[in-house]
Amino acid sequence: MVPSRLDSPQARPIDLRSDAITTPTDSMWEAMRAADLGWASAGQDTLLVELEETVAKLAGKEKALYVLTGGMANLVALMTHTRRGDQVVLDSRSHILWCEEWGLSYICGLTARSVDGVRGQISPDAVVDAINDSLYRHRPRTSLLCLENPDNTFGEAADVGYVASVSNVAHELGASVHLDGARVLNACAALDVELHDMLAPVDSAMISLNKGLSAPGGAILVGTAEFISEARMNVRRLGGSSFHQCGIHAAAALVAFREMLPQLAEDNRRAAALAEALRHVTGVTVDQGRAPTNMVIVAPDPGLMSARGFVDGLETHGVLGYISGENTVRFVTHRHIGDDDIAHAAEAAAAVAESFAASNAKQPAIGT
Repeated sequence: MVPSRLDSPQARPIDLRSDAITTPTDSMWEAMRAADLGWASAGQDTLLVELEETVAKLAGKEKALYVLTGGMANLVALMTHTRRGDQVVLDSRSHILWCEEWGLSYICGLTARSVDGVRGQISPDAVVDAINDSLYRHRPRTSLLCLENPDNTFGEAADVGYVASVSNVAHELGASVHLDGARVLNACAALDVELHDMLAPVDSAMISLNKGLSAPGGAILVGTAEFISEARMNVRRLGGSSFHQCGIHAAAALVAFREMLPQLAEDNRRAAALAEALRHVTGVTVDQGRAPTNMVIVAPDPGLMSARGFVDGLETHGVLGYISGENTVRFVTHRHIGDDDIAHAAEAAAAVAESFAASNAKQPAIGT
């Protein structure tokens, strides 16, 4: 039996619930303390201007806009690409639909047309069918296709060929394309492609500044100069334009883009190592696709243990996982997770599965 980390009061749990729990690096804290701040909403914070110009160049887009959260950045993109009453095509398990749907409908007044993709990827034919429905069957006008890369359910990176194929179809039928790229830099690391190549086919994209990058918060929205100009007005409409000290966040984010990109490849590598180790654990099935990133999805054998039982058992060994579905558990690697943590997490999973197996074996058979 693997020893419990909780036996040591000083031991911190191995937190694999999300990469959103990362904290800034020492060099980020130094940059934040030294930040020379200006009036951001007047365009006079030099660090914020530098950040937006830096990310726009990396993304291969004309302009970029700092937004307080990734959810707000996606919402602003929806507002900017559409008009009230329009239809938006998205994967049925996309983060925008599952976790941000109230913004799509309540704030933007949009109708969601959900499509069942394959591991988060909508086929070009499905895009054609969804948009043509609005053209010929009295459905709302479809003005936008939303993609997610990597998807939030499986953590699988979609390659540039896929992004281009579905974007081209949408463009041919008059719809714009927005990419929810909260972890798009992990996808780029997994596929060994540059960010500007990944984003070339889409009209806009959101890039999270925390998660694997470990900056303290915020997101960047990229697109054409015209799109970003209108997006700035929509941020103001949402009450998000008065974050006057955001140069502090910009200072940390600039450090993140200079120093943290190699870390994302390490996070992906450790996720692959965890997945491989968990494949040897009886009682759990690992679900990883062709291009996994820093997420590992496992399904406990329901005849042995529930997802809740698995997560609760892991916690007794100082390992935190996230229940991501009815019977799935998600683990996400990040800069606070080292190789020893991966080994301990795998050993803890094996110990939990063995404990459930032993407990089930002691149960009397039905009819005895």
